[in-house]
Amino acid sequence: MPRAEIVVPFFGENSKKAKLVQWHVKDGTAVRIGESLATLETRKVVTDLECYQEGILHHIIREGELVEVGSSIGYLTTDEVEGEDERCQVTLELTTAEIEALDSVRESTSREEFLRKCLQEKLAKSDHLRG
Repeated sequence: MPRAEIVVPFFGENSKKAKLVQWHVKDGTAVRIGESLATLETRKVVTDLECYQEGILHHIIREGELVEVGSSIGYLTTDEVEGEDERCQVTLELTTAEIEALDSVRESTSREEFLRKCLQEKLAKSDHLRG
């Protein structure tokens, strides 16, 4: 199961450690993006750490402990399969005419926008041929 570390952020040059004041979510609980996970305190700052992805929270550090900046206080496990990604990779074979068209519109259209349009046209043609 993939694991995403929850680390103590950088607070400034003079803050090398922070105290974990309180966990706002119990160990083993499902959390959502934006949810407050814990409160950290340095000599100058008190801040809440927000969740940056959904998953199950696992504590590593107990309340009241001092932790160094950049060290892990906990982690999230997710249901994603290791290596799984929401994006997909597509190989798009362009004709010479399409490549020339890409070169001609380079200044007026982004490359991504042009390639997206080519892909949509090719998918529409393939659906039409199958249909």
